[in-house]
Amino acid sequence: MEFAKSVPGQEINPETNAICKADLLLKGEGEEAENIVGGADKSTLSADRFPAREFDFMLSNPPYGKSWKTDLERMGGKAGFTDPRFMATRDGDPEYKLITRSSDGQLMFLVNKPRKMKHNTPLGSRIALAHNGSALFTGDAGQGESNIRREALEVHFAVDDSEVAFCTHLTGKTSWFLPFNQGWNSGAGNPPNPDGLKSDYLWKRVLAKELLANIIENFAQIVEEEGERGKNKRKQVFPRFHQLCRVRALSRRYGAEDVGRRYLIQHRSWTRSWMFASKRANGNWMKMPKSSLKAKPRPSCTAMVSSVRY
Repeated sequence: MEFAKSVPGQEINPETNAICKADLLLKGEGEEAENIVGGADKSTLSADRFPAREFDFMLSNPPYGKSWKTDLERMGGKAGFTDPRFMATRDGDPEYKLITRSSDGQLMFLVNKPRKMKHNTPLGSRIALAHNGSALFTGDAGQGESNIRREALEVHFAVDDSEVAFCTHLTGKTSWFLPFNQGWNSGAGNPPNPDGLKSDYLWKRVLAKELLANIIENFAQIVEEEGERGKNKRKQVFPRFHQLCRVRALSRRYGAEDVGRRYLIQHRSWTRSWMFASKRANGNWMKMPKSSLKAKPRPSCTAMVSSVRY
């Protein structure tokens, strides 16, 4: 496959900008060096040089914990902020904005990317950002950081060569990660992979474009639970790997077999609270395969029974 390569970039630091240009020149890519813009007045936030461009791949390494107050003032301050890159509509709330506290603008670089994504190509767009972690869990509910995570982040994965874990809500050092492994020899972990890393199933069976879109549409969900003082609390739910595989397998069998069969879904849970959340989520996921089948219409009397042991 042939494709046209172009690598535009924007850098506010003059020295870093010069190093980037010099590196391209030394590699014989002088024309690409012209696509790199930079300087003290070329901030990505307040002086976007590519407002109408769309990209296949985007990479950003924002400054960690650095104030963006100067950019905020250039953009009209919070009261006069109208940049469409950082605006969203949520429940008709005119005050709903994706603006972080001026003391740390890391997540602003994330919000800058979606409007530059391609949507009508087989690949779509891929975004990668380097963070020091704090921006992913600071900020109270209703603040810009919380709104950004609500709009842009479904789940957080921790991955090494052998294992995968995930978390739907980061809380700093108290974040609780659950295993997202395939299992091996009736136990934890992942089986040996003669063709590569043990954890490469994450990219092939979960994060591939169509598979991930299916998870977001049919599995990931936000549920409301009763919190402290009787107030409802919104919670992000994301399937564990074995739940994902079982529901998909059930969906395939349901589409291939005759009606009148009964299915028993068993799930062992360590705690009552997780049992309740998992049972309710599994129940909702069980409804998904029947409604998403593309087979001819037919009477349905298949029973699905969920049995939870704890």
